Amino acid sequence: MKKGILISIFIMLTFINIHTLNITLKKVAIIENEKITLADLTETFEGDRNDYLKIHQVIIAELPYESRILNIQSRQVLQKIKLFNPDVDIKVNSIVTAVRWNKLNLSSSYIQEKTKSYLQNYYSLSDKAEIKIINNPTVEVPSNNIDLRFKIQSSLKNQNYVRMDTEVFYENKRVNYFNLIVSIEDYIDVFQATKNIKRNENIKNDDLLTVAILTNINHDYHNQLEFNQDYVAKRIIRKGSILKKSDIITAPSVSRNDLVTVLIKTVSMQMSYQALAKNNGWIGDKIMLQNPDSKKLFYAEVVEKNKVLIDLED
Repeated sequence: MKKGILISIFIMLTFINIHTLNITLKKVAIIENEKITLADLTETFEGDRNDYLKIHQVIIAELPYESRILNIQSRQVLQKIKLFNPDVDIKVNSIVTAVRWNKLNLSSSYIQEKTKSYLQNYYSLSDKAEIKIINNPTVEVPSNNIDLRFKIQSSLKNQNYVRMDTEVFYENKRVNYFNLIVSIEDYIDVFQATKNIKRNENIKNDDLLTVAILTNINHDYHNQLEFNQDYVAKRIIRKGSILKKSDIITAPSVSRNDLVTVLIKTVSMQMSYQALAKNNGWIGDKIMLQNPDSKKLFYAEVVEKNKVLIDLED
């Protein structure tokens, strides 16, 4: 009799063990997604594989990236599985699992590649542009499958650097942020003086030679001149020097000591006569002039080449 009872109990236990899922949880689970599934927490399982596959994607908890770490107890796991499938026969081993996000350092080569691609498009740089990251930050990310989004904060002209705000996005959520300081150099066509040019001397096309140089994007070189306009040197320009924006200006519409036409307009009439310009002026400027007969000084507005206006119609 006793022997028969023992055999029955053995058979029942064997039957239970065959149909019971025994799941052992990890002590530490590393995740790359804020939704934590049973599969993320499972170290091993014993039992029917198909039974496990029915529940392995059950979401046990959520861990936002900014929280970084979470402790999950075995009873929480059981409760979530029972809510999903009340009939499942499961046993969960281990008491607490520490869950934390994966920690990877973003490679400097990846940052360099993405930064160069962005800046080449932003500044319309050539393929030969030299882009160097000065500060080389260490950036922690949960996965290599991330996206970098850049914003030019400022150009540091004194240091010839560009400062960039950089956001790291993973699964469309911002997970990190860092600053970049970048040096950018590119080849541009500039103008080189073929002779010594005096101050206030008119600059002719033959006075300049176009050459290509490697320079920072914050350069002060002149790389666009329209030679249908007249230019004069603001200072002495030495032969062989590269022309800077501050070296030249467009030639004045009226030059000092030139005889110019003074147009006087009133409501009922207009007249003109010649006067002596006492200073240089560009269109829109008011300059001092002198009547050559009376020697009196007066002001008029420059309206075109060698012509000024005194408007008395108002």
